[in-house]
Amino acid sequence: MKNKKTNTTLLQIKDLKIEGFSDERWHKIIKGVNLELKRGEVLGLIGESGAGKSTLGLAAMGYTQPGCRITGGQINFDGVDLTKRTDSEKRKYWGNRMTYVAQSAAASFNPAHRLINQTTESTIRAGLKKQNEAFDEARALYDALKLRKHAISHVNLPSFEDHKEFIKKHPYRSWNFVLAATECIGNFYLQNDNSIGVHLLPGYDHMLPVLLKQILHDYDPLPEIKSKRSAGFVLHVPIGDHERRAQMNANGHMPLQITYTLEKGQV
Repeated sequence: MKNKKTNTTLLQIKDLKIEGFSDERWHKIIKGVNLELKRGEVLGLIGESGAGKSTLGLAAMGYTQPGCRITGGQINFDGVDLTKRTDSEKRKYWGNRMTYVAQSAAASFNPAHRLINQTTESTIRAGLKKQNEAFDEARALYDALKLRKHAISHVNLPSFEDHKEFIKKHPYRSWNFVLAATECIGNFYLQNDNSIGVHLLPGYDHMLPVLLKQILHDYDPLPEIKSKRSAGFVLHVPIGDHERRAQMNANGHMPLQITYTLEKGQV
């Protein structure tokens, strides 16, 4: 796991201008946008259709769609101005340090191609892993998802619609595999409310203290926001996961609260 600091600027866009070509002439689309994102932050753009949201999102990667061009400004990603880089240089970042995920699942995955090829394409193209290694990790991810018995605030796994709603309301800050030597034994995620979720394959629960120690070493909690975000990290444990709860108690961790469901007929 790599160190994820939150006090440094990751993306800074200065006076960005973009034009689009139609009706035999160039039209201004982005007219001098400025923004800054630090590590761990999330920025939402709101605007009507055609306002330039997708154009700006792609431009943050130094990319423009055919018929568009950057005419001014800077796009500094981790200290590198992408407007001064060639496409071949920017490809070292695309799919490696940054990527674009379309809002539509149909636009994110192509049903005409195998899911495993699409899942691993960026990793292989960026040279991060060989094909067999990438395929092994992808299969391990699929197997881990199948074996999950618990989910946050659920004794049983939620439905697809429940999961989709959960993701919309709880965007991940980071999502990672857990590796023991070369074997994938689980995954963990961090959310923007400083909460942590951990899933380990059966037989590897004893690795939890080591994993938590490594997470605390590699990551800093985001700044506290009263009534919204705690000052430090908290670990989610489903109420039905008695083994995990006993393990946390045995290791001296203090439980903060228990969350109950509320139904109109029960009140």
